[in-house]
Amino acid sequence: SSGINAEYGRNPTMVKGEIYSGGNCDQFCQMTGAEGPDILYFGDHIYGDVVRSKKTNGWKTFLIVPELKHELDVWTSEHKLFEEHHNLEKRLGELQAQSCPDNTMIRKLDKERKLVVDQIDAKYNPYFGSMFRKGGRLSSFANQMDRYADVYSSSMNNLLNYSLKHQFWSPPKLLPHEATVAQDHQDSTDGQ
Repeated sequence: SSGINAEYGRNPTMVKGEIYSGGNCDQFCQMTGAEGPDILYFGDHIYGDVVRSKKTNGWKTFLIVPELKHELDVWTSEHKLFEEHHNLEKRLGELQAQSCPDNTMIRKLDKERKLVVDQIDAKYNPYFGSMFRKGGRLSSFANQMDRYADVYSSSMNNLLNYSLKHQFWSPPKLLPHEATVAQDHQDSTDGQ
């Protein structure tokens, strides 16, 4: 490859090994003959790259999130804090479901839960916490990533571990009522 910056022409064609810049989505689709989900678009900006490519063109999207590595490191190393947070939320839910809930205990547990959330946030970033969640709730960024990015990773280099024919599949997403039934079923089978 000569590394030439080949400009888009009136009747453009793709030449293997050439680098193309400029142009637009329509020209790209015309040059390649590909459209919609045939195209995997790589980007590192949730709105400017991923949301727009998905909504406007129907392209498959790959979001590059360099911060993901740190987020995973914290998630892995601080599993006891996450478990404590989960248990506090579960206990709060159980207390609130009682016919005569103990409001003093609820306030006490909620205060404990908030302290754990603050500890977790500080592990990610002392100023704004995790990019992906606050306590047990997804951030706006995480919601958009979940909705619009077909695949995401901390680096494109992670794709080197897969063949070009590899197809990524997401685990099924459960709605809250389904997750509750699944958890109740898991709890009943664990006790057998």
